[in-house]
Amino acid sequence: MNSFVDYFVISEGTYTFTGQKKDLVFDITNFPKYSHEILYQAVDKFPKTGNINTEEQWENYKYGRNAAAKILNENAKDRDIILIGDVD
Repeated sequence: MNSFVDYFVISEGTYTFTGQKKDLVFDITNFPKYSHEILYQAVDKFPKTGNINTEEQWENYKYGRNAAAKILNENAKDRDIILIGDVD
């Protein structure tokens, strides 16, 4: 894929969508060959944390998914094709 992809955008949260604190897992040093093509951000502020209800969980889910928009808005060009996926 490297020959077809300009950048890999990775957005990782310090909270799960259910509002529970979690450790960051991604380590760019594990990918030295591609580090110049990886745009990474840690999202550490979520709208709702702690014991939250289902509706608040969806709010966190959307917030986490949309967090990558900042990187995309700063780097994507009008004709770029963007694919979004989850680890799970």
